[in-house]
Amino acid sequence: MFSLTQIKAVYFLGIGGIGMSALARYFIKKNIAVFGYDKVRTALCEKLETEGASIHYIEDISQIPHVFHTPSSEYLVVYTPAIPANSVELGFFLNQGIDLQKRAQVLGMISHNSFTIAIAGTHGKTTTSSMFATALYHAGINFTAFLGGLSVDLGSNYFDFNQGSSLVDKINFEECDFSPQLFLNTDGSPKDVVLVEADEYDRSFLSLSPSLALLTSTDADHLDIYQEAQGVTKGFQDFVNKILSGGALLFFETTNISKPLSIQSFSYGSSLNNDFSCHNMKYEKGDFSFDFVKNEQRFKYKLGIDGMHNAWNATAVLAAFDILGLGAEKASLGLEKFKGVNRRFQLVFESPNFTLIDDYAHHPTELDAIILSVKEKYPNRKITGVFQPHLFSRTRDFLNEFAKSLSVLDACFLLEIYPARELPIPGVTSALLATKIPGCKGVFSPTDFLNKMSENVPPILLVLGAGDIDLLVPSLKEIYETANSNK
Repeated sequence: MFSLTQIKAVYFLGIGGIGMSALARYFIKKNIAVFGYDKVRTALCEKLETEGASIHYIEDISQIPHVFHTPSSEYLVVYTPAIPANSVELGFFLNQGIDLQKRAQVLGMISHNSFTIAIAGTHGKTTTSSMFATALYHAGINFTAFLGGLSVDLGSNYFDFNQGSSLVDKINFEECDFSPQLFLNTDGSPKDVVLVEADEYDRSFLSLSPSLALLTSTDADHLDIYQEAQGVTKGFQDFVNKILSGGALLFFETTNISKPLSIQSFSYGSSLNNDFSCHNMKYEKGDFSFDFVKNEQRFKYKLGIDGMHNAWNATAVLAAFDILGLGAEKASLGLEKFKGVNRRFQLVFESPNFTLIDDYAHHPTELDAIILSVKEKYPNRKITGVFQPHLFSRTRDFLNEFAKSLSVLDACFLLEIYPARELPIPGVTSALLATKIPGCKGVFSPTDFLNKMSENVPPILLVLGAGDIDLLVPSLKEIYETANSNK
């Protein structure tokens, strides 16, 4: 395990990823020099540069600072599993015998001596993590957060708040379901609180040993890593087994996980059989509200963003505050003020005539959640969607499920598959998916799609996918603003 007191500089191979950039921000805040490489100079990379990171965008060994050319305990090299195996820089470090650390390993080391709250799940973890962070902030509790998306409220995917009180000072220990020792260092001082989005990709979350784990879903995904659905379930089971003795697990009602006897376990969802449940979700005069139910008692809460699925996410945060001994009501202000996460049900443009929504949905279950939530909010209006499949393997593994989800739309447009780290799989194409969707208008290039939208602007358009489809959003916003001004 490295010591942060020894580290003088860190090099990130794939610094522009959402998880890697959060980690880079952590080291920048610690006044440790940060360098890195990424293949594209995105807005996220540009922001890191303004914060002090030195980044290059062409794989070139000569641009790697010389101090990282030989093994040293003072210089850390971090890489993302998304880096291709044939990466020139990755090969250089391996040939030089440099001790490479995965992002997840470093995150595990940082959180090792903290009271760690880890939020995991195939879907919902980014929004739930950001909600949790916003709730902690408005409750005045000191914490550090590593998020998997850009929180609109906190303005970043990394947040370090130290102007409030320690978690211990806020807890009513008579109402707390944790071993008190989990909150304290060996000298009796309060532990730092670290909130982590626990990523199941590449089994990254197994580097964590949380005191509190929140599990939002265990649907099959990343079958390129886990091979089959049972492998995904086992991965989440291994994660749950790493919860520290005396800690707690909060899990969604449909998850199929064995609960270790060394921890407390609590369920949440829609059924009243759960320890905590969510009911009566509705829109009232522009506000979205729901009932939080515990021990047959109902408490009404407002939520700052839309979406039936987000009411479940909020229920998880309220339940976590309850079992921590903080009281669910202490989370209410943060939930009401919560403005969401970039690309999660993000309302880009809205007028009486037109609505443009951007969402990261890239799994059938996520598509179901966003499409049905939009239908609930805008009944009797036709909904059009444009979807960019993410990964050839995911498209192959869930081809029929994607078709079923997208068929709920009144009209559907597709972009070509975003390959990310993968090479093409013969026969797996967006054109194949299009044949299975009755309302599909075809597969378009980004330019052709924008031209199509300029000719005929849909009343509601959902921009869906986890690749680079979000690059279309600024142009689409202009199209919608123009169409609205011409009404």
